[in-house]
Order: sequence, then C-alpha cells, then structure tokens
Amino acid sequence: MKPCTTFLRLFLLLTIITSTAFAGQATANLTVTTQVEASCSTFNVSNIAFAAYSGTAINQTGTVTINCIAGASYDISMGAGLGAGATVAARYLTNQTSGMSDQKLEYKLYSDSGRTVLWGDGTAGTSTVAGTATGADQVHTIYGTVTGGQTGRKVGTYQDTVVVTLTFN
Repeated sequence: MKPCTTFLRLFLLLTIITSTAFAGQATANLTVTTQVEASCSTFNVSNIAFAAYSGTAINQTGTVTINCIAGASYDISMGAGLGAGATVAARYLTNQTSGMSDQKLEYKLYSDSGRTVLWGDGTAGTSTVAGTATGADQVHTIYGTVTGGQTGRKVGTYQDTVVVTLTFN
C-alpha cells in the first residue's frame, strides 16, 4: 500500500470514530410548580338598623359579602358583642344615653330566613357559616330579631358592636 492511501484510510477511520463518539442526544424533564394561596379581596359587612322598638318583636337584615379566590374554603363567625352579659346566643343592645348603660334590649342574629339557626362562633348552640369560594362576590344575609315582650326600657338609642370574623384557607 502506498503511504498516501494508508494515511487517507486512517484519516477516514478516525473521522468516523470521532463523529460517532460525539454524536448523540439526551433528554430530561423540568418540573415547574407554583402555589396559589387562598386570599380574599372583599370582606364587607352591612349594618343592621332596627325600626323603633315598641315591645313587639322586630326583624331586620344585614349582609356579609366576601370575594375569595375560587376553591378557597371559608368560615364566617360572629362574636357575642359588647353588651354587658352578652353571649353568642343572646346579644344585647345597650342604651347609649349617659347613665343608662344598664338599660338593654336582647336581640339575636340568625343565618337562615326562618330565624332558627343562631349565627355565632359555633359554641352555645350557635353555628358559623362555611362554604367554598367561587371567585365572585358571595353574599350571606344576617337575619336579626329584637325579641318582643321586653318592658321597662327607657327612651334612648340602643346600640351594640359585633365582631365578624372571616377565616379562609
């Protein structure tokens, strides 16, 4: 064999081996994740303003409006209020006239229109309102009643403040 032909054969053989050694392909999977956390963009409570009390039961409504991210679970509870001796099952409007803080009217808050389910914190025979958020405004009605037959009350403006709590996750 001629040296030139041998060299050419050797060159071609090395080129093929080198090409084969560097040729190939590998793949791997990349996992991409995130966490969408529960959040609420709206939480509003409308006040309840009862008509003047004359001894008979009076009813009125208010609302709790929430807007939480779709799929979040939520729970709405209500405290006892500030009336002396109040519980979540029996709240009191207190006369705001100076020196009349011992004058009070009992009232109740319910989560149903039949006024049978007391809305509270889940204790003392009360329930909370729970649900799953839709991503749109959800309005829950508060059904209030000042109980009838309360006599001996003095003239004045009776008022209470109840803390409403929205818990979500």
